[in-house]
Amino acid sequence: MNYGQLSGALPAIDLERLMDAGSVFVTKYGPRARVIAPDELGDLIAEALALATKRRLATDIAGRFALDEVADAYRALESNPAGKILVLPHAS
Repeated sequence: MNYGQLSGALPAIDLERLMDAGSVFVTKYGPRARVIAPDELGDLIAEALALATKRRLATDIAGRFALDEVADAYRALESNPAGKILVLPHAS
């Protein structure tokens, strides 16, 4: 996913090569993706919070790591965990 283009134009993409690679896709977030004006942001946040109270948004948590333990978090990711690896912005 491309979230920004501060460094210039994107390189050309060979879509046939992506198709041959399997479950690979290209998407670009932009104004047409949902939020078009700042005044819509409040409604979008309210909708997300309403969903969060109705159903679980994340899968199982396989590990929680403080930001200063990010190397351990990467090692946990490399072990193919059965759940999310969270890196939290506070010290352990």
